[in-house]
Amino acid sequence: MRSKGLFVAVLALLGGARPSVTLADGPSQVEALIRQGIELRQAGQDVRAFPLFQKAYASERVPRTAGQLGLCELALGYWVEAEEHLGEALASSGNAWVDRNRDTLEQSLARAKDNVGSVSVVGGPAGAKVYLDTREVGALPLDHPLRLNKGPHDIEVRAPAGVTRSNTIVVQGGDQQTVTLMLEAKPAADVAKTQVRPLTEDGSLRRTLAWIAGGAAVAAAVVGVVGTAIWIDNLNKFDDHVGAPVGSSPPPRDCGAGDPNYGGTGCRAIHESLTTARLTAIAGYGTAAALAAGSIVLFASSSSSELKTSAAFACAPDVFGKGLSCRMSF
Repeated sequence: MRSKGLFVAVLALLGGARPSVTLADGPSQVEALIRQGIELRQAGQDVRAFPLFQKAYASERVPRTAGQLGLCELALGYWVEAEEHLGEALASSGNAWVDRNRDTLEQSLARAKDNVGSVSVVGGPAGAKVYLDTREVGALPLDHPLRLNKGPHDIEVRAPAGVTRSNTIVVQGGDQQTVTLMLEAKPAADVAKTQVRPLTEDGSLRRTLAWIAGGAAVAAAVVGVVGTAIWIDNLNKFDDHVGAPVGSSPPPRDCGAGDPNYGGTGCRAIHESLTTARLTAIAGYGTAAALAAGSIVLFASSSSSELKTSAAFACAPDVFGKGLSCRMSF
């Protein structure tokens, strides 16, 4: 019954509207906006009337424009906004329009309050941002409760370190609630782990050099492998070779280190070849190890947060098996 009476009162408040007029500047423009808005509301077109009342209120913030905007917001279900603007209109004293329509405005304000709840958000740490339905509304501690339309709402608190906590509440309308959202500070080590440093030019250069050093290490390791193969092959030839010693005619014998020419014919050339191959293999493995170490250091010191592991590749001759042993570690 109260709603029906309020509806009749609002119609009376909207009554007597004149036909639409051309908008002018100053007070005449505000008056024209209000009259056009009332005309649209009488035709049941509250949505079209709403921006006209908003413009009138922005142009001239007086009790009448606040009250008319609040009545339109009430019709559209914008309860919080209607409560604010209707309360603003009724707070004035000695205004002829408000005094003439006070009963209607007070009933409208009561209806808005029935659809709005009060929510106090408490918690910590101080300075954490408070978000209502993804919209920032302040920082802890809030200096006043939030006025919310009835229905579900998401409230979230975000700390500077990226820690968040949220809660979903349901406002019944006319009620009061308190939501406590307390964030626990992360240990310094954990915060450091979650921080992602941006990729800088210096870090990019270091990572590029690290890849180059790693590739060079692999190439040096290949040289060591080839040198090892040649070394082992010539070592076998040296051990298996049979020839006459230089300047004498005893029975043939194997190559050996007891003779200045390392034994029979061709032993010296074989020995020189295996010595060169051995030195090449050692140099290759040493260079590969140094470059691999440099690559690891460059990767570790680069500013990229994407690279979390380092790889090392190393090879060494297997003397007992006369072969090559390689290992990759991560």
